[in-house]
Amino acid sequence: MVRSRKNKTKGRSKRQSATLALAREALATKQEGGPAVDMIPSAEQRVKDLSAIVSYYQKQVELVKKKSWNERRRTYRLKKANHASKIRISDLKRMAKQLRLGFERKACELQGLREVSDITINDLRNRLDALWDSKYLLQNDHAKLKKRYKRLSEAWKALAKHEKDRRNKQRRVLQLTHKGIYSMQAPIQEIGNVLGIEVKDRMSKRTVLEGGVAADIQLAYEMVLADKLTYSSDSTSHRHIEYEACHIAIEVVDYLKPNAPPV
Repeated sequence: MVRSRKNKTKGRSKRQSATLALAREALATKQEGGPAVDMIPSAEQRVKDLSAIVSYYQKQVELVKKKSWNERRRTYRLKKANHASKIRISDLKRMAKQLRLGFERKACELQGLREVSDITINDLRNRLDALWDSKYLLQNDHAKLKKRYKRLSEAWKALAKHEKDRRNKQRRVLQLTHKGIYSMQAPIQEIGNVLGIEVKDRMSKRTVLEGGVAADIQLAYEMVLADKLTYSSDSTSHRHIEYEACHIAIEVVDYLKPNAPPV
């Protein structure tokens, strides 16, 4: 910043001040009527005055040089700052341009998103209306099905009651024994009839008896060959009929491996 020098008071030199003082004394003496004062100085005095003037101006030159150097340094700093500010301004302009382009691009994307969102919202509204209509129809169907289910439940209960009454009227008695003797043929046929399966083949009495005799012979043979065995039995009666159960644990050989030790 350059300071204004317009209103600054100009200083007087020593020579000017001395000359002005001599002129004032001579003027005062002339006005009082006294002897005139010699206004012309001597050579030595003039040399001294000139030396003083030269030294004064040398000092002024030094001050001016120093001030000029300071001004040059200040101007250099200002130019450097101005250059940096120009670079900064150019960078800011470039950034502003990039931001403006980015804002424009984002504005275009936002516009596209708005259009897509509007289409999606309209589609969702249409689907919501369709769902409300479907809900109304489903509620009507549910009410109809509920009434139909109620009627079917009542009909099913009535049918179950009728079937129960019919079975009670035509109730079958399954007898496992006949005159206290087990009959294997009757249970098989009766169970098939209950399950709705027709059993065509019938087991002969000779097959049952011979199978039982063969089992007894094999059990006796194994008991004779066994080194040790465990036997337990129990019996009970029901309605004057005796029921007996037997259990035998025995070590036997594996018939697929006859030479192997008994298991």
